[in-house]
Amino acid sequence: MFGVFKRRKASDELPAPPKWPAGLFEDDDFSDGEGEDGAWLFNRVTLNAFQYIAGHESLLATVIGDLEVWERYSSKASGSLYKRFKHMYQQRQEFRSLVLFRVSRLVGATHDYFILLMPAPEWMHVTNLFLESPEVGPGLYIEHGFSTIVNARKIGRNFWVNQNVTIGSGQGGAPAFGDDCAVRTGAVVVGGITIGDRVTIGANAFVDFDVPDDSLVVCQRAQIIKKKKKP
Repeated sequence: MFGVFKRRKASDELPAPPKWPAGLFEDDDFSDGEGEDGAWLFNRVTLNAFQYIAGHESLLATVIGDLEVWERYSSKASGSLYKRFKHMYQQRQEFRSLVLFRVSRLVGATHDYFILLMPAPEWMHVTNLFLESPEVGPGLYIEHGFSTIVNARKIGRNFWVNQNVTIGSGQGGAPAFGDDCAVRTGAVVVGGITIGDRVTIGANAFVDFDVPDDSLVVCQRAQIIKKKKKP
């Protein structure tokens, strides 16, 4: 996914590392090209991904915003920003999928396609998660995310999405979401509608209408229509 590498030999001469801003790395972070068989490549892909992100200021700011939200709901590592990123990237498949989405959008704009040359095994990402939006704010959090489709015209800051969610086009286009919104398991949000700030759309709700700020949208509770006759 993030470039092509040869395993480094101890005798290889390494180029001088670039001067990164303070707090991104610690000296021992750059040993991630080494390690036991099977681990060294995952470590190296992780390091290369973060170095690419750190080299693009706007992308780095967005990924930091994502990471800070993910650390609210998952375990958090201490140390440099890279150590925190590495911990989340290697522990959460959904976070790796989000990073791929963020990087792919920049790659599409800069044509740095070499960064995507390394084929990734299926376990690297949530393979049936689809994300597409021209504008996605920082703090996007994916809880499980399996069988989820997100096709929105805009997504604000701190957006939460669960598994089995469909957000997509319908009459008038695709939905737009404000800041601090959540779409829970099994919900469907379709059409050229506008969802305000601080809106939660509950599990299995169907929404094809505008929703104002500070709203909670839920579907009716399931009910028994009739009982089956005993044989």
